[in-house]
Amino acid sequence: MEGRAVSHFDARLQQRLQDVMRSMEYPIPEERETEWRVALRTDLWKEDIDEIRPFRCEEILTTNQRQAEQLELRMPLLGNQPSEEWVSELETLVETEVWLDDSYRALRWHVYHLYPWLIEYKCIEGEDYDGPGLLLDTIETCLWFGDTDIAHFWSIRAERADNWDLTEIDAIQPDLSFLANREWELEQDYVCLFQRITPHVSDMMGLMDCIPPEALSLVPPPQQPSLLSGNLEHKRQDYYRNSFSVEVYSVTLKKEM
Repeated sequence: MEGRAVSHFDARLQQRLQDVMRSMEYPIPEERETEWRVALRTDLWKEDIDEIRPFRCEEILTTNQRQAEQLELRMPLLGNQPSEEWVSELETLVETEVWLDDSYRALRWHVYHLYPWLIEYKCIEGEDYDGPGLLLDTIETCLWFGDTDIAHFWSIRAERADNWDLTEIDAIQPDLSFLANREWELEQDYVCLFQRITPHVSDMMGLMDCIPPEALSLVPPPQQPSLLSGNLEHKRQDYYRNSFSVEVYSVTLKKEM
């Protein structure tokens, strides 16, 4: 039973990849093949989620629902009066971020089928699927967020490999590098947006200092009720409650420097 399940997902992926490559009339660069494999794997993972969705007691959020929630969680980063251009660009960044998060989860799901003894995986969508997203924590706490130095790419890659239990799997290392590079580029795109909003600031901690305090507080001020409602507000409060000690450490470190 387990052997059939292991071969089934990988066989479907390889078949779809071969179908795509067979339709090409010229040799496919390795980087393009990696990009296609990542995309096809994510499509298969989403198809598997859609198959079990009707049988799950709890709701599994759709991609559009996750994008809408994460956009709302990030809107305070644009300040009190964001322009339509900034909001539109933030929507694009959040869409890319959700896609990247899905791609990481699909990769881990694939590895779980190939090597089930290496990864503890409780559900197909993985942990914190309806959480605050892939980058919200690093946006607000990482001193090197958006750093263009290649060393930061390697730190992102190492962190994802450790967090997602992918270090020992040689076969998926090209895919992991591809996704880590996209994450590195996405961080830089976020920083470009924030620097247009606050052009006089050059580092992430300075950018975070420019965000109105009420946007990061656990309890919104009475005159400005929270735009988040119900489940989203609880997620926001839980996130800041859990990360508060990290933020205090980051601010203290900045002052000491």
